[in-house]
Amino acid sequence: MINTITNLEEVKSFFISLIEEESLNFHPDEDFQNYINLDSKLPTYTMKRLCG
Repeated sequence: MINTITNLEEVKSFFISLIEEESLNFHPDEDFQNYINLDSKLPTYTMKRLCG
């Protein structure tokens, strides 16, 4: 997963990784804190993971 995004190609790569690797139905306006795992009903990302 990309940690720092510095150009448009990295933005595209990040979005693709969210869809393909994280299996998210991603929308850029949605806060990552709001994503939940549909099976477990638990947050997809912990605060530790969100803050890197």
